[in-house]
Amino acid sequence: MSGVAGLAAAIVERLEADAGVSALAGGGVMTEVRQSAAFPFVAVTGVAARAWNAGGEPGREAVVTLEAFSRDGRDQALVLAEACGGVLDGLSFDVEGGRVVGLFADSAEAALEKDRVTWRARVRVRALVEAG
Repeated sequence: MSGVAGLAAAIVERLEADAGVSALAGGGVMTEVRQSAAFPFVAVTGVAARAWNAGGEPGREAVVTLEAFSRDGRDQALVLAEACGGVLDGLSFDVEGGRVVGLFADSAEAALEKDRVTWRARVRVRALVEAG
């Protein structure tokens, strides 16, 4: 898939390496939600991709959904989600099978989960991935 397959893991690596995100995400940053995770935490909850033509070079445009979960309020979840977007915005890096030539934080939103205790803030990150 032109580098998209390893994108979630590469994003998690970068978020884990950031001291600010690590301090905010006491429960960690992960490639998928773990029911045993301590709050607050961040997880990749979706990756969608479509063909993208990079000036004649084959590539993919991917949208990665990150969600920050908190049981200490909406603001904590939003601050964590926005911190993730801030770390990733504008990055370029190699991934297996390609190169991310642009990473852009696109939008953020928050909602109270059905349990009426957990807040989930979602940030979408758009990635342009050239085939390698």
